[in-house]
Amino acid sequence: MPTDAGSAPEPRKDPRDRPLVRVAMLVGVLLIAVFAAKTCASRDTEISSDEATEIAREAIDFEPDQVMVRFIPKGAQSRPYWAVSFSTVAADGTLDDVTVVVVNAQTGEIDEIRREVE
Repeated sequence: MPTDAGSAPEPRKDPRDRPLVRVAMLVGVLLIAVFAAKTCASRDTEISSDEATEIAREAIDFEPDQVMVRFIPKGAQSRPYWAVSFSTVAADGTLDDVTVVVVNAQTGEIDEIRREVE
């Protein structure tokens, strides 16, 4: 009759090795990722990017060659803003006139105007 007197005891399996636990952990990680994406990427905006562009266009006094719009959270409380950049292009391809108009995405008010003229 064989004996197990000389053999080491079988190590306990880690609960994370069980398929059900792995599936539960994966679902948990996915739920956290979805929640984080929804809360971090939420835009509490009343003003669309097109509306912000039209509002900002009224604040400039030149006809731009290029227009670029970016959504930016600004300030300690991360208030939503649209940064609308207007620029003209020189003959050599460099930017001649760059104006950035920052529009509050909730109210439509212009918060800031920055102008760089070459």
